[in-house]
Order: sequence, then structure tokens, then C-alpha cells
Amino acid sequence: MDKPKIQIVEDETIVAFDIKRNLESKDYDVVAVVPTGEEAIEAARFFNPDVILMDIMLKGKMDGTEAASIIRDEFDIPIIFLTASTDTLTVDRAKLSIPYGYITKPLVLRELLTTIEITLYRSKIEKLLKEKDLWIRSTVNSIDEAIIAVDEKENIRFMNSRAEQIICENLVNCIGKHLDKVYQTQPDYSNEWLIYAIKDFPENQEDLFKSKLLQTKSRGLIPIEEIISVVTDDKGNILGKSIIFKDLTEKRRAELSAITASNFYISLLEEFPALIWRANEDGYFNYFNKTWLNFTGNLIEDEIYKGWYGNIHPDDRYNFDKDFMENFNSRTRFHTEFRLRGKNKMYRWMYCVGNPFYNLKKEFSGFIGVSVDITERKELETELLNAKQSAESADRAKSLFISNMSHEIRTPLNGIIGLTDLLAETKLDLEQRELLNMSKQSANLLLSLLNNLLDVSKMEFGKEKVVNHQFNLVNAIEEVIDPFIVQASAKKIFVEKDVENITQKKLVGDKAKIQQILNNLLSNALKFTESGTIKLKVFNENGHSTDKSLFHFVVSDTGIGIPENQHQKVFESFTQVDPTSTRKYSGTGLGLAIVKRLVDLLEGKIDLKSKLGEGSEFHVALPLVINNN
Repeated sequence: MDKPKIQIVEDETIVAFDIKRNLESKDYDVVAVVPTGEEAIEAARFFNPDVILMDIMLKGKMDGTEAASIIRDEFDIPIIFLTASTDTLTVDRAKLSIPYGYITKPLVLRELLTTIEITLYRSKIEKLLKEKDLWIRSTVNSIDEAIIAVDEKENIRFMNSRAEQIICENLVNCIGKHLDKVYQTQPDYSNEWLIYAIKDFPENQEDLFKSKLLQTKSRGLIPIEEIISVVTDDKGNILGKSIIFKDLTEKRRAELSAITASNFYISLLEEFPALIWRANEDGYFNYFNKTWLNFTGNLIEDEIYKGWYGNIHPDDRYNFDKDFMENFNSRTRFHTEFRLRGKNKMYRWMYCVGNPFYNLKKEFSGFIGVSVDITERKELETELLNAKQSAESADRAKSLFISNMSHEIRTPLNGIIGLTDLLAETKLDLEQRELLNMSKQSANLLLSLLNNLLDVSKMEFGKEKVVNHQFNLVNAIEEVIDPFIVQASAKKIFVEKDVENITQKKLVGDKAKIQQILNNLLSNALKFTESGTIKLKVFNENGHSTDKSLFHFVVSDTGIGIPENQHQKVFESFTQVDPTSTRKYSGTGLGLAIVKRLVDLLEGKIDLKSKLGEGSEFHVALPLVINNN
């Protein structure tokens, strides 16, 4: 622990060093011994001692009392006077420097030590009190509320900076004055019309607007909130009171703006061209705007609570009440549709949206909602639905007609093909056989077209079903591709088959539809390829057997190709890339459309890569189950 630092100011050298020796023997640190007032001030500035022992009567221009006053004002160091003179005049002069004690000469060591210890303790306590006072003053000066403290006679003892700002008075001018001279208030009756201006003002909330009016120098009367507290000692004796007040000018301006805005929005709701309602915190409907009342033709007292329910169409009441109560209980936004009867007794469709709302205390206060007439939209929806049903009915009739006609035409056509086969077995000359072959080719082409039409009609009519059974994929592919090899050789086109990597085990799937997909893709490739190669490549996903795998079928050619902007169009029914090409390449444009529908039916995917003049590649991926038994 640091030793207390003592400074001695004594012009008698023997006395000074005797005091120094005695204090150092008692574990004090004597930092300076000086004989004059001027030197005392310089030593105090340099050493900043804890206590100064000061002789009143010093040699030189400055005596001890004058030096003590300067030291007290500049350095706030406690001083103990040493004096041999106790006359009244000397003591009165010494009092001006507010010393901590007097010790008469000759000195008694015990008295000196006791006085020094008391001074050190008192100085420590006073420093703590000053620090505490500074903290308190700094705090009260930093808060937004104004504070005035008065004594028991209501004379002002303290006023923070916020109070000075509001009252427009300086603290120096106010200290000691009676409160009434500075702080003049009167009742504020403006709160009455403020409360009246707010519709549905919550009960027991009038204190929100309780205030007084304070007279100020530059701003005149201003509204304030005020709290007065009595200050007492530990025995209950009144020492004074504190007044805490706050300027309400901005708050009042905001309240008036809110009231003005509230009245504006209430008027806006009344005139808004939509039906608006409100329900309170208990779920009872207690407000309907003018537009609503004009629509129903009823008075407000007939509509409130559940009176308006009678205007809802009987078929819609249950659903509305259910939707409203579920969302009311969960405090969530809802929307619903219902029919509402107007004053002309006709029902109109309403689209209703409701939202929860809350009061100033963030407490749930009910729901507010708006209902918009959507009758025209509902009528349009009905017309569109009827049109859609009519179109679907016509489409089904078309598909049924095509299906029936295809069956009816195929019967005589099969007879014609059969007769040409029989006729081909008779003796014919070269010209007759050529004509017969041309007739058979035309009949087969017509039969193919009818089959495609029948397939499309079955799919559109929803009769095409997936029939899964066990089959060998390699055999199924050969059954399809072998006839094409013969047809392609006649056009001097090479057909390449790459199926070496697929499993030889049995698969489970719709063999007929897979063959139909391959048949249509190969037919399409052969039709639009004049020279070069047609290739069929088949592989499964990982190149090895699994319980279930994705099998890929890739048909590529070196034909005329398809422009990139037409890739999706080729999968549409009765469509070819260039309609004029039907004269050169016969067909209805159903082949690829059937492929696309079959792939979708089998839950697969089909992709196309093609460029005009460079050929095409159709890639089909189908999921198949591998039977390992």
C-alpha cells in the first residue's frame, strides 16, 4: 500500500525538519518541505501530496492563508493549518480557505497524527462523494426527462440541462429562487377533445392524454407530463421534492396527426368501392361500410353481429362460417368465396379476404375484411368450363368416329390385300404383276395409315393400356429390324444393329408397344433417308444387369434431317416439318406423335438431335424390370 504523501510549509527550519522526522518515523512520506507560499504552490503542483501542513504566518509576500486558497482552488488538496496565533482575526482569515483543521504550536505529535488521519479519511470520503455526485449529475443531464429539485421551502436547489432547455432559464439564475418564479403550470383541457376525437377509444386509457401546460419564455405554453416525488430523510422528515417532466409537444403533434389520419381512413373506408366489414375480438361483426349497406339495402343495426348471415346463400353459409372461425381462432389471414344477396334480391358472387388487426397495445382486436364482386368472373369460368366440356365431348366423338371408321375400312381393305395375294399366285405377264404389286403396296400403305389413325384415336379415347409380360429383348428387336433390313437393301441403304451389350435375360414390360416404337422410328428413318446408313443401338444404363434398369434405344440415320426450330413440332399429330414434303414422302404425320405418346405411356423419355441435311437421331429411354429368376 502506498504511503500517504505529506507536504510541509514552514519557515522555521528546525520546526519543519522536526515535523518531517516525526512523520517519517510513523511511515508517512514527506515529499517536500518549503518555507514560502510561492514555493508551496509550486511543490503542490509538482508532487500532488495527499495533505499539506501549512503555517499561517509565513515570511515573504504571500502568507499561508493566501497560498492555501490558491492550492484549494487549483489542486483541491486538503490543508491543515499550523499556527502559534489563535486570535480571532487570524482564524477568520484562515477560514476563507476552508481548511481541514488547525493545530497550535508548540505541536503535540499525537494531536498532529490524529488530525492527519482524520483529514486523509475525510478527503477520501469527500472525493468519493464528489465522484458519485458527478456520476449522478452526468446521468440526470443525459436523460430526456427534465428534473428540478427543491428544498422544503420549494427553493430550487438543482435543475438538469434538459430542464434548462425547456424552461429557457440558466441554472445559475434559478438556484435559490422559489419554484413558482421559474416553473409555472396550469391545467390542460385540450385532452378532452382529443379523447372525444378518437372513435372507439379504449376504456381506462384517458391517462394517455393527461398533461399540464408549462409557461416558457420563448415558446409560450407547452404541454408536459409531470411526476412529483417527495424527498424525505431516514426519519421521514420532508427535505424537499423532485419534479420530473417531459415536453409533449412532438407527441401531441403526432397524436393530432394520427387522429387526423384515423378520421381520413375511416372516411376512406366508408366511401371505398368495395364491401368492407369488421369483427371484434369476440368474433361479432360490428361494422359494415356504406358500400356494403348500399349493396344489401339494410340498415347497420340489421347487419351487425350475425344479422348479415341471412344475406349469404344457404349453400354457402356453413363453409363461410367454418373458414372464418378456423382463422379467427388461429389469428391468421383467410380468403373464401360466397354468394351474397343484394337489395334487388339477386345473389352476387363475392371474393372475401379477412385479416386480423391489433390495438395500440398489440392486443388482438378482431378481424377486418373486404369483399369484392366476382360474379362476372364466375360466369366467365362457367362459360369456359362448358366450352371445355363441349370441346372434350366433340374430341371424344371425333376419336370414336375415327376408331369406328378405321375398323369399318380395314375389313374390306384386308379383303383387297388377301385377293391381291391370291391373284399374285396366278399366271400373270410382267406388266400385270407390276400393276398388282403397285396395288398391294398402296393397300398396305393405306392399312398402315388406318392403323396409325386407330392407335391415335385409342390413345385420345383413353383405351390404350400398358400390358406388361415377360419377353426377350434381343428377340423382340430382331423381329422388328429384320424386315427393315430387306426394305433398306432395296434402296441400297445399310442397316446397322448394335445390341451386343444388352442382357439376354428375360425382361418384364409391354413388348408390343416397345416394338411399335422401334417400328415407327425405323420406318421414319427409312422414309426420309435416300442413301447412307440407318443404325439401331440398344444398351442399358450401367452396361450390366440389375433388378430394374433404364434401357436406351437410339435410332439414327443419314437422311434429310430436321431444322432445330422444328424439333418439338414433329411430335405433334398430323404434322410434318415441311407440309409440301408429303407429296414426295407419303404419310399423315402420325408416326412420331404415336411414338411420343407411347413413350409417355411407358413412363419413359424421348430426345431428338438433328440438323437439316445431316440426318437425325432419336433417343428413347424406357424403364424395364429384369427378371433374374
